[in-house]
Amino acid sequence: MSARPDVKVFLSGDYHQLASIKNEISTAPSSLEMVKNLIAERGMLTIDFNTRYRSPNEDYNEFLFDLRAGKIHDSQTIANYLKHFCNIYKTNVPDEVKHKITFLEFTNSKVKEINEILMDDLEGKEYSYPMKIIKAEYPTNDTFIKNRIIKDFQMDEEVKFKIGSKILFRVNNMDGQFKNGDEGIIESVSSNSIFIRKFLPNKQESLIEVKKHTYRTGPLDEQDGISIEVEQWPFSLGNSRTIHKAQGDGFKFLHFNFDFFNFNNIIDQFKWQLFYVCLSRVEDPSTVWISEESIRILESKWSLFKSINHSKLSLNFDSDEMMAENYLRRVF
Repeated sequence: MSARPDVKVFLSGDYHQLASIKNEISTAPSSLEMVKNLIAERGMLTIDFNTRYRSPNEDYNEFLFDLRAGKIHDSQTIANYLKHFCNIYKTNVPDEVKHKITFLEFTNSKVKEINEILMDDLEGKEYSYPMKIIKAEYPTNDTFIKNRIIKDFQMDEEVKFKIGSKILFRVNNMDGQFKNGDEGIIESVSSNSIFIRKFLPNKQESLIEVKKHTYRTGPLDEQDGISIEVEQWPFSLGNSRTIHKAQGDGFKFLHFNFDFFNFNNIIDQFKWQLFYVCLSRVEDPSTVWISEESIRILESKWSLFKSINHSKLSLNFDSDEMMAENYLRRVF
């Protein structure tokens, strides 16, 4: 497909997020490095947005920005902030909130373990729904194409849950009932529908009726003679997510630990990015739960925070608009 010189492309995002996972995490380029390379190779113009948007809590926004800009680089100061504004527990997350919380973890195996433990913890019947392939047309007999596209749908080939399970929507609903990233609790199940208490802002909830979703190939695949349709529920278990997959999401209730600070196979800058992603996934620190052990780990990492070169975590190309001191407070 030939390039069109009259088309303008805008790329936006938070370059302090994490790079894609490679086999050797320690050698993976940061998202910032990839953006810098793209700018250098293409001669792209850059604008650093100076508006925070995720949280209505302006104090928390200010804390996150100061952390990101390197104005706060003392682990004790950071730990004191979290101890003051978050929920710090000694042994176990309180029963009344543990099924609403999203547990952010570093590995897929830990995510799977938490989802299974919390589902088993619920009483009642376990529901299981394998995906249904409605249509599968592709130019060769090699099922690799079909399996690759189905994987790209970002859906579960088999959805398992119980009444009371926390879920995370994976698609946007055309009627506007839910969007990708919304959270909820399964309330009841009928023959064709599932009723879910969806989380709303300000800790409110709304009961919605959800039906199965049809995942379809897009126009580009269909130009190549590939047409696949799969039917499945539009959500996955949402008790736990990896930190990587949580990027771009905002959670109402969040739990994280800082075990990754002790991992020897990842570099300090990557640890800092993991930490920043964790803190920036929630709308308000009052809905965050952290163990006392994780706070102790954080407090002990004073040398790590002082060693981070924040100039490497900035897109500053000598542009006045991109200097931290020109950052403007958001006005509501």
